[in-house]
Amino acid sequence: MFRRSIRTNILGIFLIIVAIVALSLLTSQYYFNNSMAIESTHKTFKLISTNISEEITSNNRDIEDILKTNTANTKLYKKITFDYNHPALDTCIQIMSLNKNIYATYFAHKEGTFYEVINMHESPLLFETYKAPKDTRWIVLIHINNKVEYYYLDATKKLLKQSSKIKKYNPLSRPWYKSAVNTNKPIMTEPYLFTNLKNTGTTYAVELKKKGSVLAIDMTMKKLNNFLHLQKFEKNSEIFLFNSNGNILASSNALEQNSKNNFQKSEPVNFTQEEQEYIKNSPPLIVSNEKDWVPFDFQSAGKPTGYSIDLLHLMAKKSGLKLEFINGLTWKQIIQNFKNKEIDIVQSIYKTPQREQFGLFSDPIYHFKNYFITNQHTTNVYSLKDLNYKRVGVVEGWAIEDLIKEKYPKIQLKRYDDLTSSILALSQDDIDAIIETKEAFQFLTKQLYVKNLTIGAWCAEYDNYEPRAIYLMSQKDDPILLSILNKTIQSITPQEKALLKYKWFTKNSNNNTMIDPPIMEHFLKGKQHVVEYSTNKKHYYAIYKPLQNGHLFLGIKLDSDVLLAPYYENMKFSFIIAIILLILSLPVIFYATRIIIEPIKDLIVENEKIKNRQFTKVNNINTNIIEFIELSNSMFSMSLSIDEYQRSQEHLLDSIVKLIADSIDAKSPYTGGHCKRVPVIAQMLVEKANESNEGIFKEFKLETEDELREFELGAWLHDCGKVTTPEYVVDKSTKLETIYNRIHEIRTRFEVLWRDAQIRYLEARLNDKDEQQALEQFKKEQAQLLKDFEFIASVNIGGEFMSQEQQQRVKDISEKEWIRHFDDSLGLGEEESLRYDKSKASTLPVTEKLLSDKQEHIVKRESFDYEAYRRSGFKLEVPQYLYNYGEVYNLCIEKGTLSEEERYKINEHVIMTIKMLQDIPFPKHLTNIPEYAGTHHETLIGTGYPKQLTKDELSIPARIMAIADIFEALTASDRPYKKAKTLSESLKILSFMVKDQHIDGDIFKLFLESDLHNIYAKKYLTPEQIDSVNIKDYL
Repeated sequence: MFRRSIRTNILGIFLIIVAIVALSLLTSQYYFNNSMAIESTHKTFKLISTNISEEITSNNRDIEDILKTNTANTKLYKKITFDYNHPALDTCIQIMSLNKNIYATYFAHKEGTFYEVINMHESPLLFETYKAPKDTRWIVLIHINNKVEYYYLDATKKLLKQSSKIKKYNPLSRPWYKSAVNTNKPIMTEPYLFTNLKNTGTTYAVELKKKGSVLAIDMTMKKLNNFLHLQKFEKNSEIFLFNSNGNILASSNALEQNSKNNFQKSEPVNFTQEEQEYIKNSPPLIVSNEKDWVPFDFQSAGKPTGYSIDLLHLMAKKSGLKLEFINGLTWKQIIQNFKNKEIDIVQSIYKTPQREQFGLFSDPIYHFKNYFITNQHTTNVYSLKDLNYKRVGVVEGWAIEDLIKEKYPKIQLKRYDDLTSSILALSQDDIDAIIETKEAFQFLTKQLYVKNLTIGAWCAEYDNYEPRAIYLMSQKDDPILLSILNKTIQSITPQEKALLKYKWFTKNSNNNTMIDPPIMEHFLKGKQHVVEYSTNKKHYYAIYKPLQNGHLFLGIKLDSDVLLAPYYENMKFSFIIAIILLILSLPVIFYATRIIIEPIKDLIVENEKIKNRQFTKVNNINTNIIEFIELSNSMFSMSLSIDEYQRSQEHLLDSIVKLIADSIDAKSPYTGGHCKRVPVIAQMLVEKANESNEGIFKEFKLETEDELREFELGAWLHDCGKVTTPEYVVDKSTKLETIYNRIHEIRTRFEVLWRDAQIRYLEARLNDKDEQQALEQFKKEQAQLLKDFEFIASVNIGGEFMSQEQQQRVKDISEKEWIRHFDDSLGLGEEESLRYDKSKASTLPVTEKLLSDKQEHIVKRESFDYEAYRRSGFKLEVPQYLYNYGEVYNLCIEKGTLSEEERYKINEHVIMTIKMLQDIPFPKHLTNIPEYAGTHHETLIGTGYPKQLTKDELSIPARIMAIADIFEALTASDRPYKKAKTLSESLKILSFMVKDQHIDGDIFKLFLESDLHNIYAKKYLTPEQIDSVNIKDYL
């Protein structure tokens, strides 16, 4: 964890508080600024929307007034002929003079004749399109029976030029004509492409009093776009009009948006001479443009756009064909106009047998699959059959409608004019499914911000079980055009195809024809408050409102960063002032922290004394801060309390340690007062070692109270492991002794043999055998039994050495036999009975050996972890068995009375001492106790136990402990099993151990030269033990 000074902490806390306050103020300021910005957005929007609404209403009212005024104009009823000076010419010019934004005025009669006057001031592009003389002011266009006459007039209506051409055009099929004749009031179309102007606009139309005649006015979106652009108050903002499907119809940014194609220059297509002539002489070909089959073929503010549109532009560039797109028609109208030969090419169309009857199909221009698109309530749709009794949306006139009506009449069809309407209906649960391409689905759902629809299984039946293709369809009687189209399609390179796919079918595809998805989401939910969102790493506020009876909507999008910039400047200025004030306040903070830091440092010093348990040295600090004075007094009182508590704990620990030592000494008379006297010798030696500056003692010092106490406790606990040693092992005085001396069992068996001999003698007499011979045999056996028992009893005592002959005699005597009539497995404890093998029990009576080593004499060593034993560093050899009570085995012990197992059990007390003490969580100043207590049986040459340590591995206190332990054991007079040795005898034995490198010579020399042997002897040895000692004999 990162550590900091209190000054840093105080300064940090101060800064954090200041930062929190500043952040709170800035947040509040940001919140209010943001609220003000939103309020400003509302006000700005209200002002702009009022202006635009008034402009649109005013413009519509003016146009409608013009149309209504002329519904009874009889000049418009006059028959249309190829005479430009029609009686209505002045009327048309007058109408356009009243509103300079009118592009064209025209009228059509029910016979299909058409008369139009074009305003050449609308766009310089018109001069290039119509190849008009530079002084042309008006163009009169008369269309009768697919023939068009163009009359170019100057401002005085003088004819400057006349031209004509063949062009397929039927005004009666146009949406403006159909809509006008079906209502009794002026109509306005949605924006569509004016092919001559290469721009979008709307048509206002009204049916004249003469039924079947329609007067119409074309107005481009240019004026509206300009007006919207003028309303912008910031360059990153956008003001736009959109329809109920979210399509942008007009935008303040329309003047800034340019369509770019990144196609490189292509190689010319190899056409035949006939095809080249066709291209050269062909008038512009009329090409269909659907309303919203995204992303293939749709409109953006009336302009054709999409994958197929870009592809056709590329084909026109490659082939030289001149194309004019016609839109504003439903799919059904497109097909009908194609059949009427008013359209030359229908693009992005499916091939069906019905359509092949009236059109020629090109090579495919794209392949895809159609999928089931469902909402969250419709699941498990894998085929058209799964849609039986469900509502399925279709665009009227599309091929899927015919398939469903023919093969799946149980499906409930709902028809829509466009794909967008069907997608929105599906998202709002008005229908259950539609069938559409993945490309269209992904493009539209992204634009419409629809998230509750799922693309499901492939509608394989609709696609004839293979990926479906879309084509270009040309007129049946125009095979040359089909050939040109196919050759051009084949010339499109893979790179050009990839570029088109990247533009329209990837996540990076971008379409400016729709309002932004967050606005669309609020629009679909009917919310009209300010929308805050981010797109392309820019942040915006946006809002919209309905115009014209809810069919047209006005939206405004503002760059929030620009809008908030002035407020941010104020916040920045406030922040800088706050930082300056903060910097100026730092010296005051540093001075203020000094008053606090100094007493804290003094408290740290006193705390260190407590930490080091120097309780009596703790003092009160000097300060005038009441809290610190109280803390200092508390620390002082606490130190006294801790000191008192520690001393009581030390006294308690000393009492427990001495209690353990007393219990060990009291456990057996063989140990006497050993545990009490060893600490006396050891402490005397340590005291002298501290005073000495010679040899190994020069660098040695145990001076502190903690170090001396640690050593003392180690001395008191040096034999604590003996609590685990069985008493009978410690006190074992004969070879057959366990918890009692088993010589009595042996003697009883000899008694049995004695009586058996007597019985045999008496039986011989009863059977009239030689009495004298029987008596002699009886006495001989008795004499031998007495000798054998006396021998067994003598070897049971143990001694310094037992010869092989003696061991062999024990084995010979053991071969004598006696008869046991009682079950020896009865009356046993549970643990002892487990050592008996019941399967080998013999039938009574049983003949047994006088002395034996039986299986039940073996006590196995169980659950002993040899790996852990070695890891702990113990090297004392571990016998195979825990105990072996075999009679012959024990009687044949060569030295003393202890078997190998019992000798290990005695020596194991040191291991248990180490283990017991290592398991105790001693405080830091007592951690050496296990070492001091557990190394007194080690030698300097690694022949000791339990770890076979050497001199370099033994500390001086450990070596002192070894001498203290041995000297006390040699001089102890309270051991019943041995006679106490005199002082000189004990020192002599110690000197031999020095020579054998069992104990440290330097410490032994210090012991003698400091006269510690005499000091100890006078207090603890009997007068008989104290004899004359010349220390020179041992040095």
